[in-house]
Amino acid sequence: MECKGEIFEYEKQQENRSLKPVIQVVFKVHKSKNGSFASHSIGMLKGTSDRDFTENAEKANLLNSYFNSVNILDDGAGFPATD
Repeated sequence: MECKGEIFEYEKQQENRSLKPVIQVVFKVHKSKNGSFASHSIGMLKGTSDRDFTENAEKANLLNSYFNSVNILDDGAGFPATD
């Protein structure tokens, strides 16, 4: 039985070695086409008064206001009982 586990670990190591170059190429191609993964930004947003929001802080405040208006406040009471 112990031999079976060692064979599994060996096969897993071999598979990881063969996949590593492929994964590196995929990430390299994606990064070359899209820049870094974290570099995506939110474009201009329009407020309710048709004002354009272009600064990051303005966009963050606009999105926070929106999500605060559509979400409910958790009162900690839990779910209502069902019959």
